[in-house]
Amino acid sequence: MLRGAMVSCLLVLVGQVSNADTIKPPSGIAAQRNGWFYSNGAFRKIKDNIWEEKNPNESFEYLELDRNEHYVELYDRSRKLSIRLYYWGMYAWNRRTEKWHLVRPGRWDDPRKKPLDTMLNSTERSHLQTSAERSSFPRLGDEFEVLAPASPSYNCIAWALGFNDRWIWPKSNGEAVTISDFDALFNYYGYKRLPRINLDPVAGYDKLVLYARRTEFGDLEPTHCARQLPDGSWSSKLGKLPLIRHLHPDDINGETYGEVSAVYVREKPTKSSKPGR
Repeated sequence: MLRGAMVSCLLVLVGQVSNADTIKPPSGIAAQRNGWFYSNGAFRKIKDNIWEEKNPNESFEYLELDRNEHYVELYDRSRKLSIRLYYWGMYAWNRRTEKWHLVRPGRWDDPRKKPLDTMLNSTERSHLQTSAERSSFPRLGDEFEVLAPASPSYNCIAWALGFNDRWIWPKSNGEAVTISDFDALFNYYGYKRLPRINLDPVAGYDKLVLYARRTEFGDLEPTHCARQLPDGSWSSKLGKLPLIRHLHPDDINGETYGEVSAVYVREKPTKSSKPGR
């Protein structure tokens, strides 16, 4: 009886090890994240799986428990505090509510990306600083620069495909659209959808991300597209609002656009080639 129980336990453990071996660690920039910054403070990986948080008033030490494409999870033994560091903010685990709660905004250090120029087209920034737009893009805050003024002449899809003189959408106004409709549209311009979300820039290739939100019936409804820039940051034409540069696609997540649901790539066209439409 005892031998049978021990064999069962060993089989369970072998299964757990086998499953763990199949879990792939994050790759690309997600594997290289070693610094996360907020106003007057920073988290830095100092050795192995040890992180240190420092600000003008105090410092804390954390153990890294997990990391993936979206966050790094840290644990402070002294305060029994679990936190997750995302692209846009820090969340802490609340044992009473058993939920993750946003603590403060911040972002990963990414030396590949040019710092945002918040003075560029400064008068146009007011279009994105009203209370309505703040609620539409709750994560954006002031973390953007304006590349071009507000305009009704073109939309996000046109901009993503290289146009600034037209509106492009796969169906007529009022008709329901799906990700498959955008697969066909982007395929016409040479783009292929990746099998998984990968936001790292790839030399020699253009990359787009398609946003979508869930309808009341649970379907994904595409809403917006952003184009990756050479330094790895992103550009978005926000409807009739200004064209902006933001550091990560998640910056404009929210009820308005939902979140990134598909990524498309194509080999950069030669100077002699022209879009097909």
